[in-house]
Amino acid sequence: MSDFLTRTDANPPHWAGDIIGVWDDHKLRLHGGFLRRHYWTDQGSINVFCIKGTEHPDYQGLTWHDFLHRGKRMDRNIPMLERNPGYYLETERKKPSMYYNSYNGIDWYIGADGNHRSGLARFLFHEREMAYLHGVHLSHYEFDEPLLAVYVALRDELSQHTAQGFYMDLEVNHIHRGREDTAGWKTDTYSSSLYFSSGSWQREYRDNPAVSSVTAARAVSDPKDGWRLLHELRTWRDQRASAGRTGFFHRLTGWKRP
Repeated sequence: MSDFLTRTDANPPHWAGDIIGVWDDHKLRLHGGFLRRHYWTDQGSINVFCIKGTEHPDYQGLTWHDFLHRGKRMDRNIPMLERNPGYYLETERKKPSMYYNSYNGIDWYIGADGNHRSGLARFLFHEREMAYLHGVHLSHYEFDEPLLAVYVALRDELSQHTAQGFYMDLEVNHIHRGREDTAGWKTDTYSSSLYFSSGSWQREYRDNPAVSSVTAARAVSDPKDGWRLLHELRTWRDQRASAGRTGFFHRLTGWKRP
C-alpha cells in the first residue's frame, strides 16, 4: 500500500465517510428554457471541500474513503500524486482538464473528467491544510427559479383540465440576451416567459365571460401573473366539479360540458 493511503487510512478526515452525491442534470435537460445565466471558465478555482458529487454513475453512492480504494484508476493516480504533488498546487490550467458543474455556485459536482483527481485533492489538501484547486473548468447554471416554479405548477394544473377535455397549452419562450467574455471565460444571459393559450373548444364558450376571462391567451413573464392564472384555473375547475356534483352544472354556469 502507498504511503499516502497508509496515512489516510490511519487518520481519515471527519468527512471521509460522506457519500459522493449525484449531479442531477434533469433540471438542465428538461428546464433549460428557464436558464437565466450561464457562467463558464476554463481557468477557475474551486474549494475542493465544496465538491459534493459527480455525474459518473460508477462513483455515486460511494464514500470518499471508499473511492480511494475502489476508484478504477486510483492505482495510477495515487502514484502520480506521490511523485508530483505539485500538480495539484499549480495555478495553470489542469491537463487533462477537470470539469465541475453547479446550480448555486457553492455546491459543485464533477463533470466530464476529473473524478479521481478531485477525490485525491480533497485528501491531499486536508493533509496540507489547503482548500483551493486552480486551473479547472467551471460551469455555473443559474435559473429563473420563481418562473420555473410557476411553470411546473401550471403544467400540473393543466393536465387535470386536459383529463376533463379542456385542452390548453403553455409554451416557454427563451431568449438569449447577451454575452460577456474574454479569453478563458464567458457569461451568457437569457430571459424567459410563458405563453398560455386555449384550444379550439374555447370557441364554444366565447359568450361566457367566466370562461373567456380564464382562458384568454396571454404572455406571462411576472411570476405573480402566473400564480394568479393558476388560482383562476383551480377556481374554475373546482366550480365545474361542484356544479357537476349538485346536478346544476348547466343552469349555474352555462357551460355545456359535465
